[in-house]
Amino acid sequence: MTNYDVNSKYRLYNFMRYRYDWPPELISTYNSLLASCHLPTAAIGCLITPKMLKNGRVPVLYVTLVISLVSVSIEMIDNMWAILIGKTLIGFAQGIAATSTGRMIEEYTPG
Repeated sequence: MTNYDVNSKYRLYNFMRYRYDWPPELISTYNSLLASCHLPTAAIGCLITPKMLKNGRVPVLYVTLVISLVSVSIEMIDNMWAILIGKTLIGFAQGIAATSTGRMIEEYTPG
């Protein structure tokens, strides 16, 4: 685990503890939910990317960029559910990027 991950975890813990005055058990539950909410949408993003790539890889990367910008903007709202929605959307963008980046590397490498 990197130093940023540790700092991010404690920052979120302190945010939940001071902002909402939640007990540690509830904070642990929401930390687990936030850590895993992007996985199902990342899988969905990976599954629909081949259909999106029929229109070209550049529009797919622009869609990924827009979804990422929107999700980060939503995460800036000081609300637990907004952060959860933003992390869910960023998982979708990660799934698209994971699949389309391989196609882009395939096109640019020689031979």
